[in-house]
Amino acid sequence: QKNLETLISYGNHIIEPGSGFLASQLEGKGRMEEPEKIVEILEDYFYEKKNELKGKEILITAGPTYEKIDPVRFIGNYSSGKMGIALAEECARRGAKVHFVCGPIASATKHPNILLTNIESAEEMYQAATTLFPQCQAGILCAAVADFTPCHVADKKIKKQPGQENMSIHLKTTTDIAATLGRMKAEG
Repeated sequence: QKNLETLISYGNHIIEPGSGFLASQLEGKGRMEEPEKIVEILEDYFYEKKNELKGKEILITAGPTYEKIDPVRFIGNYSSGKMGIALAEECARRGAKVHFVCGPIASATKHPNILLTNIESAEEMYQAATTLFPQCQAGILCAAVADFTPCHVADKKIKKQPGQENMSIHLKTTTDIAATLGRMKAEG
């Protein structure tokens, strides 16, 4: 009993044993609860959690950003956006309206409470995030945002010149989205 009380005090939920014929050839309380009853108890538990974020708006950023060098090349990374998608789906499942600002990824969100804003560059993500954040009660920033972007973007494909062995690209820092939103956050 003390062990059960300890587990409950840690926030664990206990599914009590069922009653009936026991392995010891006796009858009474002590057998595993029927699987159907376990599923029913779990569904009730998760139904209670279903709407815990109802009425809340959450900004979630995810995926990579692509910083253009010219119309066919960019600086980017291999972020899949999977973590952001999982977080967006879970927040939406719990009742939140999710503003999902996402760089180029192959996967998609499914929940109707997720409002998708597709972006490509760090600047586009910055603009979308700073526009949407004031109406949100929380922000989860898990995008893999580029720290640098080219100072100049060529308007046509940069071609290799005869005898050219090197090419330099000058980069400038991108605006820190997390720091900016941190300064924008409201009390509470």
